Amino acid sequence: MTVSRPRAELAALALLALAALALCWPFLLGGQAFYFYDSAVYLMPLLHWSHHSLAGGIEPAWDASVLCGVSAFDNSMGLCLYPPLRLFGTLADAVPAEGWIIYSHLVLAAWGAYALVRSRGLGPGPALAGALTAAFAGGMVYSPAGIPMLVSQAWFPWMLLGLLLCQDAAPRRRWLGAAVLGLSTGYSFQGGYPGMAFYSLLVLGLFQSLWLAQRPRRWADGGAWLALALAALVTGLLYAGQAQALQRGAAQSQRGAGLSVEQAEEGSLSPATLGGLLLPHALGRSADDSYSGASWRFGTYDPTGMYLYVGLGSLVLLLAGLRWRWRQAWPWALAWGLLVFYALGKWNPLFPLLLRLPVLGYLRCPDKAVLFSGTLSAMPVAYGLTALAERPTRAPARWAAALAAGLGLGLLALWLGWDALMRLGARHIEAHLLGDPLHTLPLQAYLGRLTRLLLNLRWQLGAQAAWAALIALALWAGWRWRLGALGLALLLAPLLFGELAMNARAQWVLIDRAYYDTKPASVAWLEQHQDPSQPVRAFSWGYLAAYRRLFPEGRPQGRLVQELQLNEVLQVNSPSSWGLDMANGYAPLWPKRLQPLLGWMKVQDPDLEGASLQRLRSVRRALDLASARWLVSAVPLDLPGLALRRDGDVRIYENLRCLPMAYIAGHSRGGYDQASAWAALSVTGTAEGRGRPCWRTARRRRWAVAAWLGA
Repeated sequence: MTVSRPRAELAALALLALAALALCWPFLLGGQAFYFYDSAVYLMPLLHWSHHSLAGGIEPAWDASVLCGVSAFDNSMGLCLYPPLRLFGTLADAVPAEGWIIYSHLVLAAWGAYALVRSRGLGPGPALAGALTAAFAGGMVYSPAGIPMLVSQAWFPWMLLGLLLCQDAAPRRRWLGAAVLGLSTGYSFQGGYPGMAFYSLLVLGLFQSLWLAQRPRRWADGGAWLALALAALVTGLLYAGQAQALQRGAAQSQRGAGLSVEQAEEGSLSPATLGGLLLPHALGRSADDSYSGASWRFGTYDPTGMYLYVGLGSLVLLLAGLRWRWRQAWPWALAWGLLVFYALGKWNPLFPLLLRLPVLGYLRCPDKAVLFSGTLSAMPVAYGLTALAERPTRAPARWAAALAAGLGLGLLALWLGWDALMRLGARHIEAHLLGDPLHTLPLQAYLGRLTRLLLNLRWQLGAQAAWAALIALALWAGWRWRLGALGLALLLAPLLFGELAMNARAQWVLIDRAYYDTKPASVAWLEQHQDPSQPVRAFSWGYLAAYRRLFPEGRPQGRLVQELQLNEVLQVNSPSSWGLDMANGYAPLWPKRLQPLLGWMKVQDPDLEGASLQRLRSVRRALDLASARWLVSAVPLDLPGLALRRDGDVRIYENLRCLPMAYIAGHSRGGYDQASAWAALSVTGTAEGRGRPCWRTARRRRWAVAAWLGA
């Protein structure tokens, strides 16, 4: 039976949508919720606030529940402007809205990659394999941790498609390409991560340069340049207003200046991440207790292990594409290699020179650039499957069998050397960890972590060896039966998706939705004792204190009691292990996030010895500026102006020196700088003595927000 082309295309698109549903159904249709750090403590309250505002017919321009208040417009993620976020934020509250956002962007990426491959003249089978690689590769399944990263990646294949259509000789395809490129680029910037969106432009620039270099006469191709100009115009119409607001906010917060090399290197890609091409979870999985924490050198969990992962089956097909379709595949391999080279950051000797290029000197976290590796791998994968259908060979099956054998030997070596590794680990713990102020847990606790790490590694080696063996068998069957491109794709598709989905689930933490509806005792106490006429502005102090608030019974992974003990020590010794956290919102106020909001404040950990109280005193005025009336802490605090109001495991202190927000805004109308902020905070007398005039009425609260925005 012959299937018509439209039916084949629709069937492939439906299959990709069903694959995304098979991956997302627990938090999309089941009783679970997706959880990750930034999404749970930053995105969720934004979606919750936006949903209630939009449902009430109010534009959610300002969210007072996150950070010190955050603009939903003057924000890198346009909740007001980006259509998918606005749509799902209107139709559903935070938990289901987040699920639909994740699902819709996985489908968007899959369909974009499918269209990209088909536009190059390849059949539905290779396009299906390439789309599975692009939509469910490591970068995509890691990115729900930060929805803007997911948005940037989801639109990236459409951006590539639009550029290639603009380069086409047919005028109709060029005008279509202008629309596709303009819309996808505009939405990528509007709802995505600005740094990643710029990295995607670098890739587009590379492909445009290669297109021009192949034939010098193309420089005079007015039709192609006109299509690109129209695409730029569409992008500008979508993003220009938000970009202007972001530029204004950056100037006010003193973020308009270039970063130092040390700042720009933050988040460099470790060379060890290349091992993630085979074992993405060798250092621990988020979804189980093999997470070891960044403070312990045994099994430090490294989420970048997922960044480059495209799956063993896709990797074999990619190698086949580079082997037999090198002429078509090499530009994609070049783009992949250049992104990895840049992402190495501090491991890259040329990185300081790269920062001198426009825009790059303003971007941190270079490792985010390689999140596009899945999309860049889609075309070589499709070329590889096409090559195997055109010239059947047993070589790819042998490559997959060699991978299975190597992984199996690694598993055997780990099994046989288990006792020796445990003894070696125990000696290292006794010599280098015990007695260190950063490591206060007993020997058995660290041995338990080492055991979980090795068990996870054993599981990973075994699972990957099994997948490699199945892929080898499928490739051999495709060669033996002389399957065409579509038949080989349908044979391999369940294996390609199954392996990627397994590793995605190991990356994702899914929790019961009820966790988001449980009210901690500390929040209930604040609601009972707070004057209803005054907005609650309360903070928790401590490393990731949001976990205690979000999960009263403990974190979904790890041991809460031991973790709190460890974090209490980390607060004293580690510069990056403490933050502020709002008790009535969800989001933690990290010092690095405070800086763009309160540009005057340069939060730097003082080089002091002693307890965390010294560290607390160093940011005393930051609390005042944030007008925090309540402090919630798991450790005792002894600071001037704090009065203990509730004792117990979670203590609540009242800040008697709380300053009204409108009072601060009134002294900083020209934009925040260090001088104006200190002047506002140095006025004699406390907010208590001034009677907090701005908190008493709804009119005054509205005036306070207006004054804050006007500043």
